[in-house]
Amino acid sequence: MAPRVPVISAPMAGAAGGALARAVSSAGALGLVAVGHGAGEAYIERELAVFTEPGSGSPATAPPAPPWGVGLMAWSLELEAQRTLHRVLEHRPPVIALAAGDPTTGARLAAATGALVAVQVGTEAEVDAASANPDIDLVVVRGSEGGGHGLNAVATLPLLQYAAQRCLAKPVAAAGGIATSAGLAAILAAGAQAAWIGTRFIPCAESLAAPALRDAVARAGLDDTVYTSFFDLVLGLPWPAEYGGRALRNAAVTPWEGRESELVEALNAQTPEAQALRAAVTAARGAGDATAAPVYAGQSAGLVPSTAPGTPAAEVIAELDGFRCLLRAASARWF
Repeated sequence: MAPRVPVISAPMAGAAGGALARAVSSAGALGLVAVGHGAGEAYIERELAVFTEPGSGSPATAPPAPPWGVGLMAWSLELEAQRTLHRVLEHRPPVIALAAGDPTTGARLAAATGALVAVQVGTEAEVDAASANPDIDLVVVRGSEGGGHGLNAVATLPLLQYAAQRCLAKPVAAAGGIATSAGLAAILAAGAQAAWIGTRFIPCAESLAAPALRDAVARAGLDDTVYTSFFDLVLGLPWPAEYGGRALRNAAVTPWEGRESELVEALNAQTPEAQALRAAVTAARGAGDATAAPVYAGQSAGLVPSTAPGTPAAEVIAELDGFRCLLRAASARWF
């Protein structure tokens, strides 16, 4: 099932639906559909149907669906007794990716269907646990540079090198800070078998992200993100406390950087300021307004071209495929 281009598009809630995943997979990489916390049955049926519904051709002539997968949050699955995972598994995805929380039960259920199981890790202990778990096939090391939710413990390159030494019997993918063919070449040279890339795909034509959010990612610099629980607290989302999210700074989050304990007190007390803030962020999220809505993106947003909004995912894959020339050039230059 190894893709021709060693890239896996991250299952980003709000961006990675069936269309983006299909476009990535059709271009020779591996696309993942995000099924986030609270995703309803209608969403699951609609987005997975891109891969599971037969095409217009006859079974003998219709091309097979490219490899694909679904990404879910382990903590969310535990809250609802794995019901969403069971629903997803009815569609027989070839790959199940789990992140954030104890993946043991989800990995066992997915492996029993024959799916390849990928699990995201962010610390030494998580690397070791994933390496020892027989139900986990692919270890995805996510560094603190990465966008969206995850641990903020170790950067991508040190964690990758550690995993490459420890996970000798399993392939390793690297996530966090990768957005170019040079970045892909670097992590492959460091021991990864693939790159797990999210932020670079947010502005793509097939993304579910609102136009203003796509534009915000394309305009961002390397230092325009913040790791925070602000948006989860304001929106009342039940993320475990250890998982913050890396997002673009905006007018809503900036005044509260470093003041999360004060924010919790204000929200618990239902102060007028806190109520107004919750209403503003909730409305912005619904409207796709990047000035107050969460725009989860990694530090690699600063590497996304300003012309990226509306670019087909296939073009991004083609750009990333340039890693081959870079590795050959490096070998000729240094060896």
